[in-house]
Amino acid sequence: MQDNGSTNGNGTDVTLHDVITHITNMKQQFAEVMKVMESHLISRIDDMESRLTVKIDANTEAIAVLTQRVDALEEDLVATIEDTLRIRGHVGMPVPTGDE
Repeated sequence: MQDNGSTNGNGTDVTLHDVITHITNMKQQFAEVMKVMESHLISRIDDMESRLTVKIDANTEAIAVLTQRVDALEEDLVATIEDTLRIRGHVGMPVPTGDE
């Protein structure tokens, strides 16, 4: 058998069994690392989802409050316009019509 110079560090030849054992061990280590990374990633995604849900809920509430305020302002504006038109008519000032 021809020596190709492959050794395991102590001067002995590396066998196919050694290579398979090494690859199997590396595969197990890789699988463990992947499980840890997956759990960290899932945890981070869950945290981000929770934070986004809180922000979405807060924004939904803020939109509802702003909608109420805009509706109230619109009512106030309509009432002010109607009052202004009545006052102008009462004091003899010209009241604009829809044509103007």
